[in-house]
Amino acid sequence: MPDATPFESLSRHAAVRRSRKADLLSVSRSIELSFMGEGAATVYVCLQHVDFLTATTVRTYDRMARFGTRVHVYGVGVRSRTDLRDLFTLHDVSPRSPLAYEWNVLILGSRVTTALAAREEAPLPGTRGGDADRRFAFLTTTDPHDVRFAAAALSADAFVA
Repeated sequence: MPDATPFESLSRHAAVRRSRKADLLSVSRSIELSFMGEGAATVYVCLQHVDFLTATTVRTYDRMARFGTRVHVYGVGVRSRTDLRDLFTLHDVSPRSPLAYEWNVLILGSRVTTALAAREEAPLPGTRGGDADRRFAFLTTTDPHDVRFAAAALSADAFVA
């Protein structure tokens, strides 16, 4: 059984890089778009907080769900989005959980399995950037065993509020 968050688990097996949120967003969107129409897949999305469950994010995952993909969304306060309960499985995360600092996209598909796992880092000293300048340590992997193991961590009650 996993003993870590997806980022902690995957960072043991893949090189960790650093990026601004604005740049990491393109990596996330690329992974998501590559699985449009995959069908029988399961997507696990950890987006830190309900505030990051934007209209664009909802549209992206709604399209996946319409093609038969099961979508699980994790974040602080996400179950407050009652309008999305018929589209996605929503999982509230404790604000004290390490998962509340992660941005993960784990896709378990019938053809390909892939993951983006990222953890927000403290701002650099002297920086005053906005949301797009937030910094993350991140990695990507397509190793099916590692991705499945990381996804299994999300069932741990320790993360859920």
